[in-house]
Amino acid sequence: MAVQLFYNLDSNFNNAVGLPELSRAPFKIPILTGTDGMNSNPARTFKQLFLLARHQGMTFEESFDCIKKVYFDQINFVQRYFPDFSLLNIKDRADLIIWDYVPPTPFMEENFWGHFIYGILDRSFHSVIQNGNVLMNSFKIFF
Repeated sequence: MAVQLFYNLDSNFNNAVGLPELSRAPFKIPILTGTDGMNSNPARTFKQLFLLARHQGMTFEESFDCIKKVYFDQINFVQRYFPDFSLLNIKDRADLIIWDYVPPTPFMEENFWGHFIYGILDRSFHSVIQNGNVLMNSFKIFF
């Protein structure tokens, strides 16, 4: 079994067991985040990881690099254990969510992670599609 680090920040806050020093994290090892059952919002935990990096003195660039690494480590982890996980490549299942997000500034590749952390993660899902089937559209759920 490969070595991986898991950070459950809400649980760590709740149990007063300390927080990871992100600038010292061995970035060659996959890093994952989770909720440890404290809530059902992994996006919030992801944002907290970014804010912790900023609080610990990492620059915006270093903090965004940390978030990018964790984001892609999580995708790699899910793909390892769920090989049918969709990435929206040609011939992949059509699984996606659409956030209710109108960017206050132009949305570009250079500022995507800023929009993601400070805006998108705080918004509700507008629509959900799984395996090409619309499960929710314009906040209305279909069964």
